[in-house]
Amino acid sequence: MGVIMNTKNIETKLKSLEEIFIINKNKKDIKLVEKNFDIDKNMIHEANSRLIRFSPYIKKVFPETSDTSGMIESNLRQIDNNFFIKEDSHLKISGSIKARGGIYSVLKYAEELALNNSLIGIDDDYSILANENFKKFFSNYTIIVGSTGNLGLSIGIISRALGFRVRVHMSRDAKIWKVNRLRNLGAEVILHSGDFTLAVSKARKESLDNKQSKFIDDENSKDLFLGYSVAAINLKNQIERYIPNYKNEDIYVYLPCGVGGGPSGIAYGMYHMIGENVKPIICEPVNAPSMAYGVLVSKCNHTHVEEIGININTIADGLAVGRASNLACNVLSALSYAFITKNDKSMLNILKDFYGKYKIKIEPSAAISLFGPKINNNKGIHISWLTGGSMMPDEEFKKYLL
Repeated sequence: MGVIMNTKNIETKLKSLEEIFIINKNKKDIKLVEKNFDIDKNMIHEANSRLIRFSPYIKKVFPETSDTSGMIESNLRQIDNNFFIKEDSHLKISGSIKARGGIYSVLKYAEELALNNSLIGIDDDYSILANENFKKFFSNYTIIVGSTGNLGLSIGIISRALGFRVRVHMSRDAKIWKVNRLRNLGAEVILHSGDFTLAVSKARKESLDNKQSKFIDDENSKDLFLGYSVAAINLKNQIERYIPNYKNEDIYVYLPCGVGGGPSGIAYGMYHMIGENVKPIICEPVNAPSMAYGVLVSKCNHTHVEEIGININTIADGLAVGRASNLACNVLSALSYAFITKNDKSMLNILKDFYGKYKIKIEPSAAISLFGPKINNNKGIHISWLTGGSMMPDEEFKKYLL
């Protein structure tokens, strides 16, 4: 069971890099958050409809998605009686949760361009977008993004497939294998000596100077947010198959968190698609607790954890973020049940243990979600959301097992 603490004590624990499990007791009103950020349940369904329209294209260009009919979906796997893993670590196309938001954002932009230029109709078979004339058209436009790794990778893969030019600004935390994979796709990668916040600001500034570009803003994108939220539609069906009376159970979902787009979008989708019995628990490194700080201490005033003396330095590159998204912070202020932080040693230990038992390759960023069922002894359904790992080269993964 998590603890309830006052703001001052929470800040002290975060500053001292202590591992925590703290209940969020000062929740915002989700209806007010929806009004302030102009989001609603219908937008989730609209996003899902867009992905359905694109499914013939996805299936044609990425035939590995044929078993899901061109939809970007992962398995819900039962590990123990009431413990499940959501295998976004093995999502097709780019092997991480970022395949959801990143790919959706690029597809939405491509659709807008094609419709506005009368190249397609909303009822057309979108597989025609794989034709060379569309690639030539999209090559006039540039996708720009700031990333620690996985978002840039997912955006690079889908953007290059469509024909877009791509420029990815990456932080000092980026793994070199992700940089190399992007460059091999034909994306331009700009490496920065600063953290994620700096990389995003550089990407944003570059896009302002390029009218033929689309900046995908990981700090403030409703498109990314909605791309993640769609995951809840299929998750509901998956849970129902295992536990038909799930509405009578508390459902604890452990979500790794960096800037917050993924976990906030998924939490929002689950709230609307499954119900209020879903209790999202946000998991972060002790060296990058941007969301815990934002929700529990700073009240989402867009401050950086460096302001309380925390230097971003963690093996979990996908979570190496010091300042939470404002949209994500407000949504999770309303919907999160609790916060967990763990250090690098703990993440590596549980990664090794999990691989030893199940031979499932995951990144440290995903491994942090596995602590939830171990430290939360509340009865109910427990789901660890594995956010990445399958694309990692074997030689890189073996380093974590040493």
